[in-house]
This record gives sequence, structure tokens and C-alpha cells, in this order.
Amino acid sequence: MNEKSIKILTHLIGWLAFIILPLNFFIKKPDHPEPNLSSPFFITINILLGILLIGFFYLNFYVLSPRLYLKKKIVLYLLSALISLIIISILTIIILYFTIPPPPGAPPMPNPIFLNILFRFLIVFGLSSGISSFYYWKNLEVEKSKAEVSLLKSQINPHFLFNTLNSIYALSIKKSNSTPDAIIQLSNMMRYVTSEANQELVSLDQELKYINNYINLQKLRLTSKVKIEANMPKSNLQLQIAPLLIIPFIENAFKYGVNTEEDCKISININVVENKIHLLIENKKVKTNANQDEKLGLGIANTTKRLQLLYSNKHNLEIIDKTNTFTVDLKLTLS
Repeated sequence: MNEKSIKILTHLIGWLAFIILPLNFFIKKPDHPEPNLSSPFFITINILLGILLIGFFYLNFYVLSPRLYLKKKIVLYLLSALISLIIISILTIIILYFTIPPPPGAPPMPNPIFLNILFRFLIVFGLSSGISSFYYWKNLEVEKSKAEVSLLKSQINPHFLFNTLNSIYALSIKKSNSTPDAIIQLSNMMRYVTSEANQELVSLDQELKYINNYINLQKLRLTSKVKIEANMPKSNLQLQIAPLLIIPFIENAFKYGVNTEEDCKISININVVENKIHLLIENKKVKTNANQDEKLGLGIANTTKRLQLLYSNKHNLEIIDKTNTFTVDLKLTLS
């Protein structure tokens, strides 16, 4: 029996118990204070109520809890639950009074029946909300882990590494004074990716130094046909940010905006005001040799998912893909 079958069977057994076990309270006993409760009318109410509550369980689990409770819309969530309780109570009584005659002398809404509805509703409400929250946070951790692993794998880019090493080799052949600086920049980048980037948060200053090293190393292999404008804050910034969060957008600009045989321009602007960072990148779209996987934009797709996981309500990302230009406009609020 596979996992899906076990899950379905577990649900069926649980719901059967949920409907059948309370019937014990409605079976007529010699000393029962309200013998009317043993009538088919009240037994049917119990069964109907169980079915309606099962429907509410899945409504809350799949719709109300994910869209309201987990989005912190608490007032609207509680109001929706209250409306659901009222609807379930009214439907239970109306359907029964029109299908099965109530026992003689039974009031329109017997107190034991109302308390039964309320008590069982609260059980289902709490259970579905709790399970929904558990699965939400569990899946969030899984997705976060996948995004982190995917990100770290993508950062150790062999093409960038080989191009940089070739550029450094060419500098060494020319005995350029820039050779030691280029080696140090590459060393700092690799150290950042393999050590600091494993942390949950790093300082924004570290992240910007990594980006600056990346841009400077890219310049080593580029000709005068490629114009790069990069503006970044130079002050000591102690704001905290998830590591390697911005660099995929910059990598994308160099990947699709550089062709040494035609005029190209890449503009990178990073502005920080208080705890808000604004990233604006624009590149001219040129002919490249990117393979099919790269054309799918996996780097940006992974970063977009990562932003949603880590900064769900604290970022605004706008990607403008025109015929000749590609623009990334990201506004992010940091802790």
C-alpha cells in the first residue's frame, strides 16, 4: 500500500470514528434524562453535522487557513469561521426539520444539540488549523532548504571561474600590475561563497564587497565595446541580508548583456536608505551562446522563490523584459 492510499485510509477511519462515536450519547438509556435524544431525528442531526464538519475541515485546511490565518489576516479569518459555524448550525436544523419530523415537544434548537454543534465545530476548527500550520511550516523549511542548496550550487559557476582564471593568466603573461589584485579578488569571492554564504544572514557590507569583486573580475575579460556603470554605497553598512540574494540578477545581466563583438551596456545601481535597499539593473539584450537551460532563467526563478520565502512581505520585484532591454527593479526592506 503506497503513501497516498495510507493517507486516504487514515482519513476515512478518522472521519468514521468522528461520526460514529458521538452516537453513543444519543442511544436511549434507562436513566437518560432526555429520552427524546434517542429518536432518529437527533441521531440524524449528529450524522449530518459530522458530514458538514468534514466539509468545513477541508475548507479551512485548503482555503481559509492558508489564505487568511497564515497570511496574518486574523480578524477576517475568525469572522469566516464564525460565519461557517452559523451556516452549519442553520443548515443542520433546517434540513432536519424539512426531512424528519422532530419528536413531540422538541424545541427549535435544543440546548444539547447546539452545544454539540459548537463543541465539535471547535474541535474540527482547531485540528484543521493546527495541521494546516504544521504542514505550511514544514513545507516552508523544505522549500527554503531546496532554494539554498540550488543557490549555492549555482554560485560555484565553472564558466565564470574558468574565464576569470584565463583572464588572470593573460594578465600574468603581460606581467600586469593588476594580477595580484585579481587573484585576491577571486580568492575573497571563493572564500565568501564557501564559508560566509553558509550563514543565515550576512552583513550588507560583505554582500556588496562580493558583488564589487564579481564586477571587477568580469571587467578583466571584457573589451572597450562593453560599457559598465556600477554605483554602490561605499559606507560601512551593518544591515543584515540573506547571502547571495542580489548577485543572480547581476550575473544574469552579464550572461545576456555581453557580446564582445557589439556595443553593450550594463547599468547597476544599488541605493540604501535607512533599512531599505533599492536595486536597479538594466542591460541591453545581445546575441549570446547561452544553452537551453540558461535560457529558462533558472537563476532568476530560484532567486524569486527565495525572496518569497525569506522576505515574503518585505520586497517588491519588478522584471521588465522588452525587445532590446532587460530591467530588474528590486525594493527590499532589511532587518
